[in-house]
Amino acid sequence: MSDQVLDPSELIEIHQLMSTYGLFLDAQDWDRFGGVFTDDGVFDASVMGWTRCDGRAAIVDTMSALPPGSVTHMGSNVFAERVDGEVRVISKWMAAAGGTLMGGRYDDVVAHTDGAWRIRERMVSLDWTSPAAS
Repeated sequence: MSDQVLDPSELIEIHQLMSTYGLFLDAQDWDRFGGVFTDDGVFDASVMGWTRCDGRAAIVDTMSALPPGSVTHMGSNVFAERVDGEVRVISKWMAAAGGTLMGGRYDDVVAHTDGAWRIRERMVSLDWTSPAAS
């Protein structure tokens, strides 16, 4: 149950944050992509065979190793709430990569730092995969 309701402007900013993650990643805009995470941000997609990344620099280094144009992301169903003093965000994702469609869930903890909302922790779950239609 939520500790405190987020105000509408916070919800809009958090939704914007969720959108910019995929947009900046797919555009390989690494400066702006890095700004999506806190300095001590965590990205954990170990369920997909990736190594957990600790810190903004490690996240950007890992993602920037992806071949250009190799992934396209879409996010939806964003739900944010304040629980036990933290803002938690759940959203669904779908991506196309290397001839495979896949989808899952992001479980995030976000924080308001330096005047903006940023992802402090992103846990990736993989719900399904399917060969892309040819």
